[in-house]
Amino acid sequence: MDELLKGAKSFGKFSLQSFESQSELDDYIGREDYGFSPDYPGICFAFAVNENESKNKYELELMYNDMWPGWMRAIPN
Repeated sequence: MDELLKGAKSFGKFSLQSFESQSELDDYIGREDYGFSPDYPGICFAFAVNENESKNKYELELMYNDMWPGWMRAIPN
């Protein structure tokens, strides 16, 4: 996965970021300077690949930022 992230770190005007957990993503988008600082750019969408407990199936979870106003403060599921 790390090699994939290195190869796709930047494409177009978008950049790829990774978070260890949903909580880490929530903390990131909850920052006061999120979306207004070059150190914390806004996020258009997020995805997570989740493996079931039996480790034989995967689920793709997509989250999009479609809230307005305050559009930079949420990535709903």
